[in-house]
Amino acid sequence: MVTTGGFLETFSIKCYDPDCPERCLFLISEMAPLLKSQAAREIYQQTKPGSLNPLASMIYYAPVLPKPTIKSLLENFDDVLTSLTEHPSPAVEAIPVSVFPGIHQANVLESTTSPMLAQMQGELSGGLYMSAFRDISINRFTFLSDSGTACEGIAGGAVLEGYDPNGTLTSVDLWFHSVHCFMGVTAPVGELQELAPTLLECLTSFRYTDSYIQTALSQGLYMPSAQDMSNTRSSYTDAWEDRERTYDMLSQEYSDATLGYDRLYDSETGEIYRAETGFWDEYDLHRYEYQNPNLQIIDDSTRDYYLRSVDYTITR
Repeated sequence: MVTTGGFLETFSIKCYDPDCPERCLFLISEMAPLLKSQAAREIYQQTKPGSLNPLASMIYYAPVLPKPTIKSLLENFDDVLTSLTEHPSPAVEAIPVSVFPGIHQANVLESTTSPMLAQMQGELSGGLYMSAFRDISINRFTFLSDSGTACEGIAGGAVLEGYDPNGTLTSVDLWFHSVHCFMGVTAPVGELQELAPTLLECLTSFRYTDSYIQTALSQGLYMPSAQDMSNTRSSYTDAWEDRERTYDMLSQEYSDATLGYDRLYDSETGEIYRAETGFWDEYDLHRYEYQNPNLQIIDDSTRDYYLRSVDYTITR
């Protein structure tokens, strides 16, 4: 299933398996504004929303992003999602709630800074204030989906921080962040290791047509070129291939524990079995009564087997 929303700089898309929505890929082109602190939000909300102009109203309902990083965005996504969907600002009003990924209680396991950050760290003028990219990173995380399913994901993007080069207007920094090209893939726990390469290839195959890019340029807006998208694809692919394999093992162990399985291997063939909890205890006591007596349970000395795909599932 494919859901789209927004236009030009706010264009967003989500593709998911209707039988398992947690198998998903998404792209949110822009999320803004994101205030820097709860104190800033409280100052803005001292004004009655009915008396605000569109820009002030947009800031009034803005969520808080405590740190200018994608890691912080993921870890605060419940608040961000609630604010942007229940109180849509002019910047995101055309993006339906259904386009946002359902990420709750996220826990970032590892974060890798993209080489693109060094290329883009110069200051940018933005009307009344300056801005600069503070983070461009790829993050691996666990979370709960809308249905409460335990999931994993890999997501990245760029965080642009607005600031006053002459100091803040008050003792509280009232400027804000914006997140650009927030994109990622997700799957239920235990599936990401196998699905991620295909999902990432699908996600990063996305392209804007030349006419769409020209429409944006004619309005003074920036849209990623084919080369930009290619660079993004390379950074995601590299980050996935260079990831810490320990998390793959922990993910599989967590998946087994969550779903009620033990992971076994055949000491003769190396084939991997996933068996319902309880089977191993009975099997180990009576293994020579079974046609295949060569199964062993994965332990600390054989944890590398968690990096292999499951060949068979044993049910009782």
